[in-house]
Amino acid sequence: PVWRRRLDGWCDRYCLGPGRVERLRRDGTAYLPTLRGLDIALDTYPYSGGLMTLDALSQGVPVVTLAGHQPSARTTASILSCLVGDPALIARTADGYRDAILALIDAGPRRHALHRDLLATHHARLAAAIDQAAAGFERHVLALTAARPGPSG
Repeated sequence: PVWRRRLDGWCDRYCLGPGRVERLRRDGTAYLPTLRGLDIALDTYPYSGGLMTLDALSQGVPVVTLAGHQPSARTTASILSCLVGDPALIARTADGYRDAILALIDAGPRRHALHRDLLATHHARLAAAIDQAAAGFERHVLALTAARPGPSG
């Protein structure tokens, strides 16, 4: 209820009517099809929603995040950096978060193009990011192994 009132107040302040904002739970068979119909997904703060972000992106929905200072507040920023590469979706301040959301609302053609691109390329981007992360981890482990002294020393 506290968050609902806070979000309602935010929507009133920025003239977003009640029908323009949906609150979804991550359950049920209607979840992913419902996501696909959204224009924008807003990441939570101060704990970002990594799985929700991946779900939204898989359905072509752009996600806007406010990157915090703790790792738990930067998950979505990391995902967006790896999979989307659009810095306009990652805000550094509360004002920047608001501005990024409103800019994406106002940029209909850009938002629709981003939706189509995400929907068409999400799985390939995800596979490439996983391969890059695995290769980076392997390089790191090999470097640590090479730097470690042998049994005699």
